[in-house]
Amino acid sequence: MSYKSLKGHSDKVRGADFCGKGGNGVVSISDDGTLKYWDLSEEQPKSKNLADELGKLDSLTVSADGSLVCCGGENMTLTIKQIDSGVALAPQSKFHGKSDYIDIVEASPNGDKLYIKSESSIKIWDLAADRISSVI
Repeated sequence: MSYKSLKGHSDKVRGADFCGKGGNGVVSISDDGTLKYWDLSEEQPKSKNLADELGKLDSLTVSADGSLVCCGGENMTLTIKQIDSGVALAPQSKFHGKSDYIDIVEASPNGDKLYIKSESSIKIWDLAADRISSVI
């Protein structure tokens, strides 16, 4: 068995997920406030910053088609990026609640909604309408 070590974050890595066609990429988040993309098809994988200065990040999810990544963390800001280009799909969105962090972000199977869990609630964001459609 062989493996590749992905080095590039300067603090604790909090999450990672496969992405892209054929799962040849990985996105990762860290306490260093960065969201990175790793191309696994290269012999020595190199990272590309998709975003930095996001604060401590606790959760990420990749869309079903592997083209988008969404992450959130301690500053209650949700970031959605196109993985290939690094372009933001929508402006960063700030979610206010009792707690001061987003600890889980998940995409719906068909990719039309995001489920955002904080300490005090679960919010369902309708991506097509660009708004919170429900709070549980």
